[in-house]
Amino acid sequence: MNKLRVLDLFHDGTKVFFDAKGYALVWREKKSKKVHVLEWEKHNGPKPPGYEIHHVNENKSDWAIGNLELLSNSDHQRIHAGWIRENGAWVKKPCTTCKLVLPFSEFYPRKGHTPSARCKSCHCVATRQWALENPEKRKKIGLKYYYKNRSLGLSEIGGQNA
Repeated sequence: MNKLRVLDLFHDGTKVFFDAKGYALVWREKKSKKVHVLEWEKHNGPKPPGYEIHHVNENKSDWAIGNLELLSNSDHQRIHAGWIRENGAWVKKPCTTCKLVLPFSEFYPRKGHTPSARCKSCHCVATRQWALENPEKRKKIGLKYYYKNRSLGLSEIGGQNA
């Protein structure tokens, strides 16, 4: 059961309380509603599906309309994961291993997905470590790719025709 903190704050005549995560809530229609969403909807209309209302200053108890921004779910997750946006485009993200915020060129691209979670240097370290810890699996994987390329007529070096 969540413990709720009650303060003497009101939103449109209804007493405000805070949930365990720090969001300001009010009771409306026998349900708790987040105050920042109600405030945004009062000024802009209903929140579209697949979107979140983001606190620009990251203060969950500040529901001033100037502090609220409509973001897609994916953009909202990226902001809270530490991604950096410049001129409307995502340009940097943190590595999950070393925690450095690096440009996308420092991550391996993944077809149809966001860049890899680890930067290239952390990926190489982790891959080498895995290969040392799993020599039989590494050998099996290496042979699988060797035979696949051999059947295509490719040499082991450079992928050129033999």
